[in-house]
Amino acid sequence: MDTMTISDVAKLLHITEESARNRISAGQAMPPSFRVGRRRLFMREHVEQWLTARIGHPGALAGVGAAGASSGIPAAPQLGPVASTAADGAAQGAEHGAVPLLSAA
Repeated sequence: MDTMTISDVAKLLHITEESARNRISAGQAMPPSFRVGRRRLFMREHVEQWLTARIGHPGALAGVGAAGASSGIPAAPQLGPVASTAADGAAQGAEHGAVPLLSAA
């Protein structure tokens, strides 16, 4: 019986443990889990099936062990910097009829 902790699953989903716990409490989409005492555990097989159903990558858990080894966790995509200035924002707001709250001096 290969299990994962909430920490393992949170790392795999690129969310914090707190977010994972909140999602479970709120009934939002999370892999099936069960409790053993105060610990919440996830069956590795069920997590992989859950991920496959949502993202279609059957090998998503390769290298992720129950102890939390993260060598198989894909890195989050890196986004480039957003080039935006206050003038850009004011121009966009003016296009939509917005009135600036502060004027540039």
